[in-house]
Formats: sequence, C-alpha cells, structure tokens
Amino acid sequence: MQEGKSIAPLLASKSTALWAGGGSFLVSLFCLAVFWYMQARSFYFPWGDEFSLFVHSAKPFHPAISAWFLHGFRGYFIPYPQWSVSQTDFLRPVANAAYYLGSLVFGRHWSGYLLSNYIIQSAVVGSAVYLSARHLKLRSFSVVVIGLICFNSPAFDTGALLSTAFPFDLLAAVFVFAGLSLLFSGRLVPAWICFALGIFTKETALFAPLAAALTVYWTSSRRDWRRWVAPACFLFPYICWEALRWAAFHGAAGIYVLGSGGIHALSHLENLLRWPVPFASPLGKKFAFGVFPLSFSVDLFLILNSCFWVGVAVLFFRFSRIWIRSRGSSLGGAAILLLQRIGFASRTEQALCLFCVGSSAILLLIPHLEPRFGATFLPLFAMVLAIVFEKSPRRPLRAAALCFLIVPLAVNAVERVRQTPHSVLSAHLQWAMAADYIHKIAHSSAPMIFTVDDLTGGYSSNGSVKEFAGYSGQLVRVNDLLLGPNCPARPQIEISVVSGSAVSIVSTIDSRCAGHTFFGADISPIGARRLTREIGPVQIVYQGMPPLPPHSLAVPGRLSVSIAHGPAKAVVLLPELSLRGYREEPLDHAVEER
Repeated sequence: MQEGKSIAPLLASKSTALWAGGGSFLVSLFCLAVFWYMQARSFYFPWGDEFSLFVHSAKPFHPAISAWFLHGFRGYFIPYPQWSVSQTDFLRPVANAAYYLGSLVFGRHWSGYLLSNYIIQSAVVGSAVYLSARHLKLRSFSVVVIGLICFNSPAFDTGALLSTAFPFDLLAAVFVFAGLSLLFSGRLVPAWICFALGIFTKETALFAPLAAALTVYWTSSRRDWRRWVAPACFLFPYICWEALRWAAFHGAAGIYVLGSGGIHALSHLENLLRWPVPFASPLGKKFAFGVFPLSFSVDLFLILNSCFWVGVAVLFFRFSRIWIRSRGSSLGGAAILLLQRIGFASRTEQALCLFCVGSSAILLLIPHLEPRFGATFLPLFAMVLAIVFEKSPRRPLRAAALCFLIVPLAVNAVERVRQTPHSVLSAHLQWAMAADYIHKIAHSSAPMIFTVDDLTGGYSSNGSVKEFAGYSGQLVRVNDLLLGPNCPARPQIEISVVSGSAVSIVSTIDSRCAGHTFFGADISPIGARRLTREIGPVQIVYQGMPPLPPHSLAVPGRLSVSIAHGPAKAVVLLPELSLRGYREEPLDHAVEER
C-alpha cells in the first residue's frame, strides 16, 4: 500500500455512499425513535449499573473530569464493601464522555439518554453501510442485507435497547468502522485517532490497532524500512492505554472482560472444547441468535457451527498447501494468494478480510462472551460473506456465504419480534420499581436504610445510589434478588424481633427463575455456616443459605439474616412487586408479610 493513497480504486462515488449511509442512519433512528416514544419516553428510569455511571460522569453530579483518566471505573460497582471483588480496573474515558455530553443536552431527563443509545446504534448501521458501498463496492442487495444485519444485530440486545449502561461496544464499533474507512482512503493519521478512541471506549476494540497494523503491513507495496513505520505507529495507542492504566492502577491487574487474574489458558481450553462452543462462529447461539431461548432452532445453529468449522478447516488446509508450495513466500503472501483464489481481488477486499481475521482474535481472548461483544466483529464478518457471495468464482462458496448471511438474520429477526414485547414489559416493571426505590430513599429521614432482596441497585455501589438519590444517611444492602423476565415468583419476607437489639429477617423464594444473590461479591459458598458483616456497631449475620451452584448468580430457597445494633429509627426497604414499588418497615417492629 502506498501511504497517502487509497489501497483500491474507488468505484462507488462518495456522494452515493454518503446517501446510502445517511439514509440508513435516518431510517434506523426513525424506527428506534418511534419505539422510544411509545415504550420508553414516559416510563424509563435509571437502575442497576446506571447509577454509578451517571454519578461519576454526568454534569448534574459534578464529576471530576480528570478522574475519567486517572480513576477509571474503580469503585463504580462495589455494593458490598467487605466482599466485592474489584473487576473494575479498566479505563473508558470515552464512555464517561458520552454520558457527560448527553448530560449537557438532557440534564435529568433520563429517557433522553436512552435515545442516545439509539443514535449510536443507528450510527453503527450508517457507518457499516457507508463502508460497504464506498470502499467494498457491494451491490445494493448486499448493502441492504448488511444494514439489516447491523440493525438486527444481537450485539444490540435488550441490554442496549433498554439500558444506557450497554451501548459502548456499539460506540467502539462506530470508531472502528470510521477508522477502517479512513484507512482504506489512505488517511492514516485520522484512522489512528479513531482506533485509539475505540480502545478507550471499550476493551473489545483492543484488537483494532493491531489488526490495522497487520493490514497496513501486508498490503503495503514498499520493501524497505518505511514499510514498518506506519504499522508501528498503529501500535502506539497500546502504549498510551497501558501508561494510563499504570497511572490509574499502578499495575496490570487485569481488565473486566479478561477477569482480574488475566488470561487463563485452562478457561480458554474449556471454552474451546465445550459443545456447542460459545464462540464457535458468528453464527452460533451466542452471536447470531443473541440470548433468546431458541428451543426450535437448536439443530440449526449446531449445523451452522459444524459447517463453519469444516469451512475453516478446509481453508486452513488450502492455506498450508499454498504456503508450503510457494517456498520463500511470507505468511502474508500466502494469505493474500488464498484470498485471491476465494474471490477477494482488490486490495481493499483483502485488507478487510485480513482485518476481520485479526479482529476475530478477541473472541478467543474472552472466556465469558456476551452477544454485545460482537458489535464490531459481526458486521465485519457479514461484509466478508457479502464479498464472497458477490465475487467468488466458486458457486458452492457463494451459496454458503448467502446462507450464512440470510438464515441467522431471519431467525434472529423472528426471535427478536417474539421476545421484545416480554422484555419491554419486564423493563416497565423494573423502571417503575427503580423510580419508587430512588423516591423512597430520597425522601427517607432514617439515619440508616437496609435494603433486603434489592431488585434495583444492581452492581452500582451504595455510595453512587445515595448520591443519585441525594440521601445523606447510610445505605446498607443486605442482599440482592435476581428475578428473570416475566418470572411470576414473589419473595415472601418475614421480619421479627428476636431480642432487644436484634431483628430477624427471613426471605423465601421457590422458583427456577428467581433467587437470592450478592452482585459483585465473592462469598462462595455460604452453606450452613455463619457469615458476619460488621458496619460500625451494626452486625449482619447470614445463616442457612444453600451454596451457590457452579456458574450460577443466584439460588432460590430460604435466606435468613439477623441485624443487631441497628440505630434507632433505622428502616428496612423491601420490594413490593404487586404495587410496582417498595415499602419501608421500621427495623424495631415485628412485621410479617403475607
């Protein structure tokens, strides 16, 4: 590639691509804005992680902007100070900035922040369509399919649709697509900036600078030292990222998506051997179908995964033969030759495929994948499939590419239509509960509030919830309650005085879709032993809770605690799902829930 020039002739006019990208952005935003107006504008209220994110980022709470870079997310999500495991050693200043910029527009009109999610999602659609039309020169059919895949992407799941805490994988994807477009136009410095912004938005974009460096190196026509200069510059954002991490955390203690212990080879091996493999392909249950219960399509995604891995094995065999036969050829040269035989003729197409392969490495580095982690990779993979579908000289490859484009899109669309109404109803309940939760805390005159079976605080620290509500007393979370979507179970809570200074609280819930939990805490397993928390003179003693099963966040059954030495006029905040809110009970009164 010659620096300063496009790596392929631009056959599609810039104005046409702009119209396509801009039009797809507006159509996507219009559809999502209609949904927002009808289902979210009058109902939405922050909950869970959002309390910490708002308090530490939005202007109404006067956050220190310097802390975005030197404090990171540390302390955001610690509901249980004695037990919470620090998994917040990551820096996302662009994510903080997104909240801050939103607060300049929306202030305390919380539903507006949800609308900003939809703007980001529409930007993903528009940037992917622009990239496909401008640089890949794909036909209208393929461009429309890519736009639909992005709009219906499982990365834009109900989390990002109904919460402001989960759009940052999407925002990172926008920066990556913008960087790719600039890279293909030969504008390396702006591309470098976009990739740097991507990794400071979300760690799932960490692959982008490395993939860009490899792409620039492999597609460069130079054969001297200057061939290494541009790729080396694309690695510089990692130095900046690690330097800020060291300044903030004084070490490399791991990031959220990799776990606090770093990369564990055994975890990856377990994931690789498990069937169906969570990241077996972008067409597996995790990515193509999101988190929907695809009971009717189990055989379908197993077949797709099997076909994908057979195809990968065949391509790897062909690549090995090309590399062995062309003695003296580099790995990059053998890869380019294989791509040409598949149908990737232009430098841009080859570069996109190499970038997509490089980006897929992130799937192997994350032990616990979620659909939103594929926000960048899924559109790139769809673009690669579209190129194969349009330009491969081999008919079986074209048919397979079309199948891998259309089938998951159709199945995911059906499941989204089927599941979204239920998710919206659950969100309405959660938003109503959250609004009453903050209202009760904000207007309480009690010196200490104990929240039992907390359904609203999520992973947010109690200090963040206090500051969001403007409460000056002490907020103590006893436990959390995990309630699945549309779960009919309701906790049965009994409060009784057992002595002059102690109150017993027993919560019982018997259902597979609900259970007691402690978000962010490492208390495994409690079993029959006693577990004590001391908060000043106050003692909270847990006993009789069964141990958490492996890979489970919650356990149904009976939770028994006693609170001793609570201050006078302290209250217990309990969920009242039938009233879509909470109720307060004085700590020193014996009350029994029917």
